Amino acid sequence: MTYRRFLPSALCFIGVIALTVAGCGQKYTPASTGGTGSPTNAPPPGALQSCISSSPSPLPSAVASLFVAAVARTKGVPGGAIGFYENGTAYAYYWGYADQGTGTCMGPSSIMELGSLTKTFTAMLIAQAYNSGLVAASDNPATYINTLSGGDTVGAGCSPPPTATPVPTSGYGDMAQMTVSMLTTHTSGLPDTPPGGGDLKTRPCYSPNELVQFVETYPSPSPPSPTPHAYNYSNIGFGTLGYVIQGIYKQDWFTVTKSKILMPLAMSNTYDVGAVPTPHAQGYNCDGTTAVQNWPLDAWPAAGALRSTLPDMMKYLAAAMQQTGTPASISQAMALAETPVAGIFTSDGAAQGMAWATATDHKIPMISKDGVTDGFNSWIGMVAPVSGVPTIGVVVLTNRAPVDPTPPPDATCAPYVGAPADQIGIYILENPP
Repeated sequence: MTYRRFLPSALCFIGVIALTVAGCGQKYTPASTGGTGSPTNAPPPGALQSCISSSPSPLPSAVASLFVAAVARTKGVPGGAIGFYENGTAYAYYWGYADQGTGTCMGPSSIMELGSLTKTFTAMLIAQAYNSGLVAASDNPATYINTLSGGDTVGAGCSPPPTATPVPTSGYGDMAQMTVSMLTTHTSGLPDTPPGGGDLKTRPCYSPNELVQFVETYPSPSPPSPTPHAYNYSNIGFGTLGYVIQGIYKQDWFTVTKSKILMPLAMSNTYDVGAVPTPHAQGYNCDGTTAVQNWPLDAWPAAGALRSTLPDMMKYLAAAMQQTGTPASISQAMALAETPVAGIFTSDGAAQGMAWATATDHKIPMISKDGVTDGFNSWIGMVAPVSGVPTIGVVVLTNRAPVDPTPPPDATCAPYVGAPADQIGIYILENPP
């Protein structure tokens, strides 16, 4: 399996249900310091046990045992958070460290990178636009991509400044053959990332202008075909959808995300790639000890830029499950985005919807999406209902990157093969309390 790279109130409302989330909030003095005086990653003896909290506290024994067993299936994870929702009851569980160097516990205020869970937000915005008649699945995305006025920015220190992007025309490469639906289902024919380096983190100066121009001029196949291409997971495709959304609403992608998703769901601790808010959890490499930088995604925020907390993501989970109290525009869009598109399957054989996929190779069918950055792994999933809406769901946030078994990982990361958030989430849905 290839992991796709692209996140302080104590009161969290899940639909109409109030959930009190207890956080540890402790900070520990590191056991020792390195030669430069900076703290080591080693936590103080016995501190890990103190870095476990839950809500309600204590959890019902069956739920607590399930969470402990799920976490035990992973290795080398500094810390994480689990949100579980079943038939109107919600539970939260935090373990380990948000920052090993400072001994800061993982808790309700810990902000983590969501990576590709961001794509489900972008898919919902497109689904809302479908439902409002503002765009059609068969529309050419070039129709909506306007000059990126005020939105073509890059990281600090980048030079020269980007230039304005022209309005695309049907004469541009494969863009003439694409549809909005193809972008939402990874069947546009676009590659995963642009040429010039596969690691998106190392390219902070890649601008929106460059991304859109790459898409505009991407060569069409010979002969061109308006039918969907074979499934190929594409961060570029979802990045392009961000500029389609900008063209529809005449506002940048994150402003639209705030007004149509975050504010209606009262997700006040969910952010994009602007100034990194605090307290932001520290992300770690696949070895679980090497700290990594936060991930800038200037050119394609719609593909993976969001950061969030567990209380916010539990509100999002309830909305994804279309629970009572979810605004109708969001519930209807979620239902549409989660529904598989006929005849389109992922490389793992799951039925592909708009960002979401429905897998049948587990003990039970489940609708899910994961996210990966250099220092975080996230997962959100629900038991796929035979009819009606999902009644069991889980969201998992961890601050360690997965280890992809292909190509073989280096010796340092080899003991940690797998995606910890995926492993935890799938195990919980397969073995509900």
